[in-house]
Amino acid sequence: MWYRPLVDRTAEDQPVIAALTTLVDEHSRWGFWLCYDRLRVLGHPWNWKRVYRVYCALRLNLKRRGKKRLPTRPRVPLEAPAILNHRRDGPHTFVLSWCVGIAVLGLQGNMTGKPAVNEVGAFGPVPCDHADRLERSLR
Repeated sequence: MWYRPLVDRTAEDQPVIAALTTLVDEHSRWGFWLCYDRLRVLGHPWNWKRVYRVYCALRLNLKRRGKKRLPTRPRVPLEAPAILNHRRDGPHTFVLSWCVGIAVLGLQGNMTGKPAVNEVGAFGPVPCDHADRLERSLR
């Protein structure tokens, strides 16, 4: 009664069909919006709804990619220490490596990140007395 009869728009849509098929032939993994943006850059004045209607009519819409799943790993029980509050690598490992790192890098005691100057006036590593005390206590 108040509806419009269906119109065959293939004749009107021939330029859109030709442009879309050439784009999809060159770039098969491009989705709709990349194709539409490229058509606009090329100077075509078509409305996105018209281009999308033709795009879907040509069945160019791509399936979404599935999530890449990692293979399942065998379940292994967690390792528990034999004694409570006991670490495998010892309690002083972090402090020792931190102090040795300071000595190797040659940083000042105030941790400004500037290299220290030794007595001669040349840049070089500064010994860290904390590392020496820790090494002596661990012996």
